Amino acid sequence: MYYILYELGIHIVLRIEYLYNTCIMRRIRDKMGIGFRVIMICILVIQITEVVAQEQHKENRPPEQQRPQQQQAQRAPQQRPQQQQAQRAPQQRPPQQRPQQQQAQRPPQQRPQQQQAQKAPQQKPQQPSVQRSTQQNSKPTAQRPSAMVNRTVARPQTQVTAAKHPYPVRSVNTNQHANVYHRPYTRPPTVWQGHSYYTYNAYAYHPYRPYFYSGFRPFGFYSTILGIGALSMMINSQPYYYDDGVYYQSYNNGYQVVAPPVSATISNMPDGYSVVMVDDERYFYYAGIFYTKISNGYMVVEAPPGAVVYDLPEGATQLTASNITYLQYNNSIFQPIMVDGKPAYEVVDLDQ
Repeated sequence: MYYILYELGIHIVLRIEYLYNTCIMRRIRDKMGIGFRVIMICILVIQITEVVAQEQHKENRPPEQQRPQQQQAQRAPQQRPQQQQAQRAPQQRPPQQRPQQQQAQRPPQQRPQQQQAQKAPQQKPQQPSVQRSTQQNSKPTAQRPSAMVNRTVARPQTQVTAAKHPYPVRSVNTNQHANVYHRPYTRPPTVWQGHSYYTYNAYAYHPYRPYFYSGFRPFGFYSTILGIGALSMMINSQPYYYDDGVYYQSYNNGYQVVAPPVSATISNMPDGYSVVMVDDERYFYYAGIFYTKISNGYMVVEAPPGAVVYDLPEGATQLTASNITYLQYNNSIFQPIMVDGKPAYEVVDLDQ
């Protein structure tokens, strides 16, 4: 070991001498002089002492590593509890055989089942109660066929027509009409070809722009089928079909849109209707058709003279009389007017 330290020291001294002779070390040598060599020698001594301390530490390690081996050798006798467990295993067998013996003795405890089997015939008195419940349940079932029969018998009394679709049928009383009254006219009428056209508002031309209602169909529209919510009705012994504000009649194995007959009654107004007031009389307007409220719904009436509306559906035709262009729809005549700067139409009172 000391030989190695000696070789290491010589190598370090030679390396210092080489550095000492270089240009950089020369400058340091000139400034520091003998102090530089003293510092180098101190560094060498410190390194040598560190190497010696490490060698001494390695020599002291073997005694410490032998101790764990001795402890492992002493721990070997601690495995004896495993042998004791192996000896105890046969001692657990006798308790396992005891439940089997008890199970073998249990069959005599099944005697109560034999008693239950003997008691079963005692439940026979309960059978009459079961028969009563079946009789009670049979009574309502016996009445159901009679109700069905009554319904089928009542159907011929509703005057069902030979329509292809089984829609509900409703008869309409044609004697129901609204009381029509209008105030006197202050403007002179427009006379043309022997007819007088009375209006309350002055004529104001504006182009006709049809208003498109949701689900609306113009007169003459043909369809092979009707909607699910369509209704059938008899008016003046004529079959009609109604579907969301539109009226149909059978035509060429299908259905054609026609003008609604006066006195036709519906239960609810279609979406998009408006309320029109004429001389304190309330009307309901939808797609060129006027209705009045009655006890069982809304009834179709003729267009009241003086009524002002702001839209006309598709299908109106122009009629020129004395330089005035009218619009005709569903046998009613409308005159273009302006109300508060908005284009509108007034129902004309035609004096025939």
